[in-house]
Amino acid sequence: MQAEDRYILGRVATTVGVLVGVMFALILLANVIA
Repeated sequence: MQAEDRYILGRVATTVGVLVGVMFALILLANVIA
């Protein structure tokens, strides 16, 4: 595996992690409001 590929995979994993975290936070916020 080349360094570029590892960097791209790292960026993708980070982006997915952030998106999941935001979705989870929105669900928690919706539950608190409801």
